Amino acid sequence: MIFCVFIGYSQGDVDKVIAPINGKQQFCGVKHWENKKARLPLEERGDPEYDNSGYPYLFFPGLNPEGSRLDLATVIQDSMCVKECPGIEAKQVGCDETNSGSNCPGGIVADSYPTRTIVRFCLPRTIGTEIKAVYQDMMKSFQGGMVGQYIFDVFNASTQVGICMVTSFAYCLLYIGIMSLFAEPLCWFCIVVVEIGMIGLPCLLGYKWYDVG
Repeated sequence: MIFCVFIGYSQGDVDKVIAPINGKQQFCGVKHWENKKARLPLEERGDPEYDNSGYPYLFFPGLNPEGSRLDLATVIQDSMCVKECPGIEAKQVGCDETNSGSNCPGGIVADSYPTRTIVRFCLPRTIGTEIKAVYQDMMKSFQGGMVGQYIFDVFNASTQVGICMVTSFAYCLLYIGIMSLFAEPLCWFCIVVVEIGMIGLPCLLGYKWYDVG
């Protein structure tokens, strides 16, 4: 397992595993080459297909709580890589104008709003009415599906599931305790049963053979 982790870390690109992806399907915070060039040594790759190494965070202009309309497709499509999250001050942050389009005039985010940083995502500190409505619609649709019903059934039965887990753990401890107390008598019992079987079985077979003869 350690060998597999070493190979994956040394041969793979860990940054792409944890990097968010913007609306143009580009990784934030990394340089990206085409698959053929990515296998070459770094000095032989040439210019990257795109370079977002200076913009590790993902910002969503469409999630502005003051926005009048929320469209999930537009939110994902307009998401951009930025140098840092605007934070509680909603400060102007840098972005890559070539990869962010009209939302990044002059290399600065156009519609900034207060955010909190979660991993590498800049998410709004407050939730607007439109976002709440979309969230409620999504939850209703999810609960109406088979998978959603299954998950919420498990959640509703969480108390019973927790009791069963605690009880099974207690039974395991009880079983281990009993086995540790009676380990020696149990071993002797097994030895006696095996010895009786080894002695009695030949005697029984011999008796049957003599009786038949």
